[in-house]
Amino acid sequence: GCVEDRADHLNKIKVKLEQTIEEIRESHNHEQKLHSEMEKNKRKLDSEVRLTMESVSDLERNKKELESLLFKKDAEYSQLSTKYEDEQCNSGKTAKYIK
Repeated sequence: GCVEDRADHLNKIKVKLEQTIEEIRESHNHEQKLHSEMEKNKRKLDSEVRLTMESVSDLERNKKELESLLFKKDAEYSQLSTKYEDEQCNSGKTAKYIK
C-alpha cells in the first residue's frame, strides 16, 4: 500500500541524492586536482619569469659594458688616427727638409 509506495519513493530519492553526492565528490576532487596543477604551473612560470628577468638584467649589464668598451676603443682609434696623421704630416715636412 501507501506506506510501501512512500518507502519506495523515499528510497528512490535517497539513491538519487547518494548519486548526486558522489558526483559532487568527484567534481570536487577533479577541481582540487585542476587547482593543484594550476598552482604548480603558476610556480613554474613564476620561476621562469624570474630567471628570464635575471637574464635580461645580465644582458643589459653586458650591453652597457660593451658600449663602454666600444666608446673607449673609438677614443683610442681616434687618438691613434690623429697621431698617425700628425706623423704623416711630420714625415712629409722632413722629406721636404731633406730635399
